[in-house]
Amino acid sequence: TVPAESTLSEVIEVDSVEDGIWSLSLSGEDIFKSDNKVLMGLNIPEPIGVSIDVNRPYFYTRCVEAFSAAENLLRLLPAGEARVVLGEGVVKSPLSMLFAPAAESGSKHWESVGEELEQIVVTEIIKDHPLIKHLNLDNIGFSGARDLVAPKGALVILEDISGVPLLYESKADGQRVVVANFQPSHDDFYLSPWFPIIVHNGVRFLVGREEEIPVVAQSGSVVSISTNEDSLLEDFYALDGSPAVSNKTGKQRVMKKLGGYAYKESKQTWFTGAAVLSEEESSSGIIEGEGAGIEVNEPSSGWPLAWWLLVGAVVIALAEEGLYHRRKVG
Repeated sequence: TVPAESTLSEVIEVDSVEDGIWSLSLSGEDIFKSDNKVLMGLNIPEPIGVSIDVNRPYFYTRCVEAFSAAENLLRLLPAGEARVVLGEGVVKSPLSMLFAPAAESGSKHWESVGEELEQIVVTEIIKDHPLIKHLNLDNIGFSGARDLVAPKGALVILEDISGVPLLYESKADGQRVVVANFQPSHDDFYLSPWFPIIVHNGVRFLVGREEEIPVVAQSGSVVSISTNEDSLLEDFYALDGSPAVSNKTGKQRVMKKLGGYAYKESKQTWFTGAAVLSEEESSSGIIEGEGAGIEVNEPSSGWPLAWWLLVGAVVIALAEEGLYHRRKVG
């Protein structure tokens, strides 16, 4: 029970939770019913399969195992069964995160690899990119970075002040690769908190899951589905429990209608919802439109009845005052 105009925070443990659309309803009733029920999406994504192809795999393995235990986000798999390969030197997989590109190996993911850079000053080319999310760039030295030339069309996220790319994405020959131009074994970078974060960011970025879909979104907001597929099948569930309505949509969707949403691709389904989540929105008279989405009631025009009664009383008082003075003068 939540008292009026108060807040309550409580954690309730639920056993045997399944992914899908969940409903949360208020027991009370009022005139504006659209904010009395919320449809939410619970997503339990499949872990991303990762294999490791390096000479010393211990620290890479620990990174994958850490995220596997914490969120069931990554799963260590044998070579050939994983979606993403973590490697060093050369690219061997369609989806790869590669550290320390080798100078002696030819690759379409770099034009040339020269000597190591002596002093490195990091320049952020694309700010707030998913590959550098949660990273403190001031604490990463990029030791072992080489004088590398990225291929044409590469998306450079970080580079040295001299223009040498330090972190970039490259696509060629059916391969999509995140190249980290530094040696993680230098300066004990393996032991820093930034190493597992950069591995985590790279793996999620390569499979298109760099952003989590919200459990429930503010009505009218934009939700982005993290997928590499351009077209999705959307199932919409209305608050009144009517059958789901299906249509095709893209990666970004404006949540115009209040209700639940399921977005399906070939390998996974995402669930979310749109709801009235603010006091201002509830008091503005937003209702669920029939087919057209959310509509806003026009404010009442004119003056309230109480104002007209007050004006009438003032007019009567002034009239009586005028008549009284007229009689007195007469």
